Amino acid sequence: MPARHDGVEDYHPRWRPASKEEMAARNKASAKRLCLMLGALAAVLAGGTMVRRALRIQRHLSGEEAAPVERDSRHHAAVNARNRIDALKWLASDPALQPLIARKQFRRTTPIDRVPHDSLSFEKFFRDYESAQRPVIIENVPIGGAPWTRDLIRERCGDARVTPVVDNPTKGEEWGNLKKAEATTVRGFLDAIQRGGKGAGLYMHDWAIPKHCPELLRDYAIPKYFVQDYLTQLSVDNSDHGIHSKQYPYKDSWPSLFVGEKATGSGLHVDSGDTHFVMHMVDGVKDFRVLGVADRILAYENRENGTFAADLFAPDFEAHPLLALAHVYTATLRAGDLLFIPGGSGHQVVNQGPVIALSYNFVDASNVKRVITAMEVREYYAEADALQMGVDEGLLRTDMKAAPQVWAERAEEARRRR
Repeated sequence: MPARHDGVEDYHPRWRPASKEEMAARNKASAKRLCLMLGALAAVLAGGTMVRRALRIQRHLSGEEAAPVERDSRHHAAVNARNRIDALKWLASDPALQPLIARKQFRRTTPIDRVPHDSLSFEKFFRDYESAQRPVIIENVPIGGAPWTRDLIRERCGDARVTPVVDNPTKGEEWGNLKKAEATTVRGFLDAIQRGGKGAGLYMHDWAIPKHCPELLRDYAIPKYFVQDYLTQLSVDNSDHGIHSKQYPYKDSWPSLFVGEKATGSGLHVDSGDTHFVMHMVDGVKDFRVLGVADRILAYENRENGTFAADLFAPDFEAHPLLALAHVYTATLRAGDLLFIPGGSGHQVVNQGPVIALSYNFVDASNVKRVITAMEVREYYAEADALQMGVDEGLLRTDMKAAPQVWAERAEEARRRR
């Protein structure tokens, strides 16, 4: 039997809990990474004056306020949270930045690139967007099979259970400003949003189709850009290499389904583990706002619970003056559009009418190191070690030439299932 520690199974010898000393070191390193980010921002915005300010902030963050090793991890988190708040206040009050802050608008707003599906190869997508950490909209990506309508979802998945979410009026306290509503059937959910009233605010959010209604995917083949997802590859038993599928139970998590009415959506958030995110629009219109990794601090992120105080659709530059330093990407998605958002990027969504969409979270060679680091920070050591071991053992690879062939085989398999 595997060893156990605090209810977590030790699946292979590399897994171990972090010591108090390691936790203190990690929190101090996190503060230093924040300083480096502030320093880079300073260099871009205001040259040498802000670099000196950033160095002062670095001394502040990595000095005597670092948590002593005998304190518990909650104390470390509290100290780091206070340090980040102090740094934000310090940066917002700096005279060198006042001309930008006084404008009370985003420093830069950029529409996300659009590229037709037929002209974007796997190699170009991986090189120019994934590896470069650039969002992109891929146009006219086929769904396959019968049109995905609410009637089709009702027919194939009507008896399955779903827990919708609703907007949380207390902003900044829940991930994505969402909270769970009462569980029901898919048929009951669709009836409720069709009737309106209280049902109008319900939103089917990130509902795992393979787990709850695999029949819906009968005619569907995942686009070629995402067929080599490492999370899916680790969802099989590689026990000969010390990796067990129980460590990575993500095989049935994606694609996931989103269904909602006008004005539903999600607040500013970052997807778990800094995985890449993809939204494939089936029907309707969605508006997105995307914030790069380096600019997340400018939206007043609370990294302890994954929430943001700022709203990119209705920015309050009085309450959150550093938003004036942010570079925000914008996008409007319609049926057939597929949006890729690099791992670690913040994003916010508003539905402009009734919508149906699919999403994926995935890991490959372009972001595997970032994901491993994110998992270690959140103390998911078994999962991080399994991912690292899969890379080390050569079980996980991103093969440029094989990806289109794998996609073609899966598309052919979907056609046969019809």
